[in-house]
Amino acid sequence: MLGTPTVTIDIVHSPPRVNHRLSFCFFGIVLFAGFFAQICNSQEVAALKGDVQPISLPSAADLLPQTTQGYVRIVDVPMFVERWGQTQLGILGQDDRLKDFWSDQRIEIQKRFSNAGWQLNFQVEDLYDIATGQAALAWIAKPQDQPKPYAIALVLDIVGKKEECGALLARIDKELKTRKAVLRKLEYRSIAINQYTLPRGPGEIIIRESLYAMVGEQLFAADELDTLKFLIDSSASKSESLLSQLPLFIASNAKLTKKYEGVSDAIDVEYFVRPIGLAKLLRSISGKPVAVQTDALKVLENQGFTKLEAAAGRVYFGSPNFDIFHDAFVIIDPPLPDSVQVLDFPNQAGKQIPAWVGADASNFLSMAWNSKDAFWKVESIVDEMAGQKGVFESVIDGIKIDPVGPQIDIKLQVLPYLTSEIYSVGDTVEPITLESRRSMIAIRINDPQGKLALVLERAMKNEPDAKPEDFREVRIWKVTRAEDGDDLALESDDFGFGNKASKPVAQMEEEKPLLSNWAITIYNPTPDNPANGFLIFASHSEMIKEAIERNAANSNSLFASESDVAPVLAMIEKLNLDNDPSMWQVTRTAKSFKMQYELFRQDKLPQSKSMLATIFDRLIRPKDEVKPVDQKVKGNKLPPFDTISDFLMPGGSRLRTEEQGWSFSGFILAKPKG
Repeated sequence: MLGTPTVTIDIVHSPPRVNHRLSFCFFGIVLFAGFFAQICNSQEVAALKGDVQPISLPSAADLLPQTTQGYVRIVDVPMFVERWGQTQLGILGQDDRLKDFWSDQRIEIQKRFSNAGWQLNFQVEDLYDIATGQAALAWIAKPQDQPKPYAIALVLDIVGKKEECGALLARIDKELKTRKAVLRKLEYRSIAINQYTLPRGPGEIIIRESLYAMVGEQLFAADELDTLKFLIDSSASKSESLLSQLPLFIASNAKLTKKYEGVSDAIDVEYFVRPIGLAKLLRSISGKPVAVQTDALKVLENQGFTKLEAAAGRVYFGSPNFDIFHDAFVIIDPPLPDSVQVLDFPNQAGKQIPAWVGADASNFLSMAWNSKDAFWKVESIVDEMAGQKGVFESVIDGIKIDPVGPQIDIKLQVLPYLTSEIYSVGDTVEPITLESRRSMIAIRINDPQGKLALVLERAMKNEPDAKPEDFREVRIWKVTRAEDGDDLALESDDFGFGNKASKPVAQMEEEKPLLSNWAITIYNPTPDNPANGFLIFASHSEMIKEAIERNAANSNSLFASESDVAPVLAMIEKLNLDNDPSMWQVTRTAKSFKMQYELFRQDKLPQSKSMLATIFDRLIRPKDEVKPVDQKVKGNKLPPFDTISDFLMPGGSRLRTEEQGWSFSGFILAKPKG
């Protein structure tokens, strides 16, 4: 298979380079499509399936221990490849116009999809060549083992492929020995085990091991002996405490039995995750010590977020109505403590798209959040993050009584006027630049006497960088942060590398505001109904002005009647099954990702900015981690966006609050026939 990209599946001990920008999610999907599309075609898959006799083999969930914190399983690799190839993204991955891109960037893509550390040395084509059924990867907690409180395991079905598997293990043996690994041949329950131990690098305290065993018609791999023995025991029905027997696993997967019209019966990918447990395990794998600052994971654990017990999901490719369909459920353990009740999403998401949403919007979200009550639930979280009880209360009091502050009583002068109805809109303006992405959030308010507008006026007059601008009798406050020399150096000099700033990079960035430019207003789109207004926050003041113009010109939103939006809205309505959701979203994929794609082609994607991505990045990126500005995977050999946009079908999602958690459905529509 000439030209096949090689991607190493790694089990890690050193920190991965994580890019928190949400825009890379799309490229992950496309790259993933390309890898599989490049290594096979439908004739190969059909031939492979024809050679294999059906054999009942244990599922990964019947092999793994109950301490598994997360696992992802391709149910049937040949069928997965075939159905993925039927989707528009799969077809795009095989397009001749992408061949130069795959060929030129295969090594760097391999690095991006691999974490640093020891490697199982499996490549994508290896999985395709030997996997005749499931392929599952699991992350397992072993808190009793220090300093390595985790294990990782791989399970592959290899029916009729023992010879090919033997050849693969021989290649792995050769590769590991070139890295000076020491081989020990072990036997457990009459099963031969190859155990490779790599020499420790400078400063390493964890022993790096790779273990492999062929057990019947399956191949097991793990990074420590006890885990491999557990898999062998489970395959012989000698083990207890299996993941499949875990009540939480059973309960969360039982929530995924609902049938949706137009969705294939055959599952392509399934997963199970315990969020806090997996996050802690991945941090252990990264090898990075917890920063001096407050341990956010520990705070969430202390605050009761372990009550969000698990997320289970299934993904389907190539269904009659959907290219991709994702069904998921987040299961909770009620009652929730006060701090977790900040996640209060009533099933009251607005059903009508406001008239001020434009036809060119790339995405639209409607959601409900019980802000009046949920806002106060963050108090204990803020206090623990700050390391001192009473910090949240003092901040709220300071806003209220500080003589040089805005003197606003949030409890009495702000929250009473906010409803639970929230909207988010995004668009992209051309020509494509780093500033093309625009975002706007609008909260419906109930303020017939206009008191909240007076509060906003007082607050913004207290903001030194805010300037008022009146547009169609609407007061818009525009904030533009003046950047000093250090900030300019920070932006232009790779976050401090090479400049002469006296402050550490992390400290300089910490002192910068989350956003440099934004705008805010209170807008009443229906003057005859003074209670029907919105508090609007936008990344660009022009976006607010355009919304006001549209509302004056149209009684209904033109967005809903767009040819690629209407079928998504109809599908969301079907998926709601006559139930009101707490959130629903429309994503016009071609419009949503044009900016990222074009910036990717220009090698400027890491420098791109959007309001939500900027806030997200600043909030979760460790304060001592330098933000990456160098795009490792080069996109200059990708074709122009307009030549591939027809492959990008629109999609949507919906979320509903239920007694035991949240149900979620997300999809990308299939391309209409003809």
